[in-house]
Amino acid sequence: MEMMQDIPLSRDHPLDSGFGVSLVSVQCDGTTTIQRLDSGESFTAKPGEYFPGAFGTLGLQLLSASPESSEIVLRRKWSEPK
Repeated sequence: MEMMQDIPLSRDHPLDSGFGVSLVSVQCDGTTTIQRLDSGESFTAKPGEYFPGAFGTLGLQLLSASPESSEIVLRRKWSEPK
């Protein structure tokens, strides 16, 4: 069964310690950089794109990004056995 979780991050709340990511920046075109808390690695994607290689077999997509408010929504996807 495919599972999903949306993860909102913003300038005021840049960390999601449960998933282990932090918001680094949102550019004027929506290009967003996040950082893994465990490794310090940074990953970049545009709205609608996935962060390639960020979490192995987990899908992490940038659903939306607002440069004006520095708010983003990530979507994490994974599979669980039935």
